[in-house]
Amino acid sequence: MKLTSRTMAWVLPVILFGGILLSQATGVWSSDTEKKPNRFEDGIFAGEYDPADIRGSYTLMDVSNLFEIDLQVLIQAFTLKNDIDAENFQTNDLEKYFTDSGYEIGNESVQVFVALYKGLPIVLDDAVLPRAAVDILLQNQSNLTDEQRAYLEEYGKDVVASENPVEEEEEESEIKINGTTTFQYVIDLGVTHEEIEEILGMKLEYTNQAIKDFCLDQGLSFSTIKTKLTEAIETSK
Repeated sequence: MKLTSRTMAWVLPVILFGGILLSQATGVWSSDTEKKPNRFEDGIFAGEYDPADIRGSYTLMDVSNLFEIDLQVLIQAFTLKNDIDAENFQTNDLEKYFTDSGYEIGNESVQVFVALYKGLPIVLDDAVLPRAAVDILLQNQSNLTDEQRAYLEEYGKDVVASENPVEEEEEESEIKINGTTTFQYVIDLGVTHEEIEEILGMKLEYTNQAIKDFCLDQGLSFSTIKTKLTEAIETSK
């Protein structure tokens, strides 16, 4: 059979979309981009999603759906407008709304809030929460430990999200170490491998590892190490 250009005009779309539909039916093709954090593998929380694996690219809607938290609770906790576009508002976008507050409120703050709201394990370090988030936790979670309550008292701040988010325009001299910053970033800014090991008090094998992950694995205070590394970067300039 000889196919004319007119025939090809309708045959190709049929083949293309027919193939996609068949692939979807068999599970080979999937347009689903739903994010899935890691789950706890053992203990009483086995099978539950791990809040510490919430990424900065997750939207408020993702967090709401994954952890079964009413969307309005998240919006109120972080003092956002009710008409916020939750399907596109990423957790790391929070930083833009709290830049003028003087505190770093972002994805790690969401991790902590979700964990405490759902009664799930989380390593508490130095993530700041708006006072509104603290109030919600105190009102809705009666099983908070003394350590958690003390943490909320120290890191709950009277701040409100700005109505005009500040777009990030970091100056070259600005140093920003957060939960995803690697040791290589610090080395690239002039701190030597040996200086980092002196600060850590132990050997560092992999420079591409996130500083916070390393600290958690080794039982070190991320806040303390972050401060010392920042000072080392300033000194190396």
